[in-house]
Amino acid sequence: MIKNIEQWAVLPIRGIVGYGFMAHGYAKLVNGPEHFSSNLQALGAPMPAMMSWATIFVELGGGLAVLLGALIPLVSIPLAIVL
Repeated sequence: MIKNIEQWAVLPIRGIVGYGFMAHGYAKLVNGPEHFSSNLQALGAPMPAMMSWATIFVELGGGLAVLLGALIPLVSIPLAIVL
């Protein structure tokens, strides 16, 4: 019985983290990557326009992967960098 509970325990955390990344990526996309790019430029990030699109892509794609439970070791590194 306990083994079955442990098996399903990761679902809420995957849902919260995956949805959180996807929501933030979507918000950046809807508000316009150029607005996020100006924030990155103010922070002194190199190549802010490219980093803006890369961040949006990583948050949307990585968030979906976490939500689905696919490729977690692979997507966790870029998600941690973006975070």
